[in-house]
Amino acid sequence: MPNVKGLPAMDAIALLENLGLKVKLSNKGIGKVKNQSIPAGTAIVRKSIIELSLK
Repeated sequence: MPNVKGLPAMDAIALLENLGLKVKLSNKGIGKVKNQSIPAGTAIVRKSIIELSLK
């Protein structure tokens, strides 16, 4: 799992979806990723759901 904290939301979503993950935003809005539900460095399991919260 890459670290997407600090990335613009659209860039993080594109990156994670290209890795086969399903992305869910925990709050509406635009901006940069504040937190991710799957920690960076964790092995990726395709079709897992990752939740991102935005600044």
